[in-house]
Amino acid sequence: MKVIKYVLYLLFTPIWYLQLMLPRNKNIWIFGAWAGKRYSDNTRAFFTYIVETKPDIQAIWLSRNNNIVSRLRNEGLRSYNINSLQGIYYSLRAKYVFICFGKRDVNPFFINGAISVDFWHGVPLKKICNDDKFSQITPLKRKLIKVFFPFVYEFNIDFHISTASIFDPIIKSAFLIEEEQIISSGYPRNDIYFKTEKELPFIAKLKEEYDNPTIVAYLPTHRGALVEDVDYFEKYDFKYEKFNTYLNERNHLFIYKNHFVVHNELKTTSSSQDRIIQISNDDIDDHLNLFLKSVDILITDYSGVYFDFLLTERPIIFAAFDLDEYISSNRELYFDYNEIACGPIAKNWDEVLAAIENLNSDDQYKESRHNYNTLFNKYIDSRNCERVYRALIEKS
Repeated sequence: MKVIKYVLYLLFTPIWYLQLMLPRNKNIWIFGAWAGKRYSDNTRAFFTYIVETKPDIQAIWLSRNNNIVSRLRNEGLRSYNINSLQGIYYSLRAKYVFICFGKRDVNPFFINGAISVDFWHGVPLKKICNDDKFSQITPLKRKLIKVFFPFVYEFNIDFHISTASIFDPIIKSAFLIEEEQIISSGYPRNDIYFKTEKELPFIAKLKEEYDNPTIVAYLPTHRGALVEDVDYFEKYDFKYEKFNTYLNERNHLFIYKNHFVVHNELKTTSSSQDRIIQISNDDIDDHLNLFLKSVDILITDYSGVYFDFLLTERPIIFAAFDLDEYISSNRELYFDYNEIACGPIAKNWDEVLAAIENLNSDDQYKESRHNYNTLFNKYIDSRNCERVYRALIEKS
């Protein structure tokens, strides 16, 4: 099958280059996310901004999920299946293409000649793309793809977004781009922290039900090559009854959300889960940062969610249960973890519980969080979308 696929790719190559002769409409912009399977992330935030503030632009969301397409159309938005005739037509006509995971967020075969913008989906703490030594794509394979299959080559994007100058060298190295291709703006999805938005319905319901509890959220990243089954709990001495009792005594809620590629559930030993709640992307409508806006204490490990949540300057606990193993066999990190952790580092769940209690009684990390926030987030306001738009108009 692979041989047939690559033969078809070779046959398609002339069509790829012929696209350069087609005129593209500066007022048609297409958007996609996560291989076309989700309606989320930075592209969703920027799509919403364009729809709401730039009526002259035809903003079109492309997806491989027909349920997403139907939903957006029912909301009065323009959306098409990536592989439909309309999806291909607008891919060929659009002047701007916006992605956050890779070219398969849209239709990679019909965007030659468009201006491509990669927001990416997380500020890099762990090494990514060209810098990831655990990647299965060898340098030789990457060169062959660049020459023979440019439509699936991921390192020929026109612009990438940066949240702060400290990340610019990383972005250049990871994505093989030049400094002038970097747009300094902050992530569009982070505008929501500084806007007046209604809380997610399930959060509002929980606050009413539990008398306005302190919300503690645990958001770990994935492991390995998108390993689906990861034990974050029993392996690190999670004692359900003890944890639940503490939450009840302090009027806390513990909300656990997997990375969306991880599907295992928290195994409990109690029939009552009134203070420990597992949620999915569906529960938050794939709107993670609106959820985070309601979180009082974040627990995470090596996820880029750390940098987003820093904008709130609320407490963070670093659940680095498997730090050495993660660095040696999953992903190397761009920074010394122990240096940039502006909160307690826990090696097991007993230490997490102690950290929560200490933060409640004496938060010693406020100044550290503020300093790292200003280091990792150049812009601390609601104008990231606006900056992206203005930069694109100026640069193109």
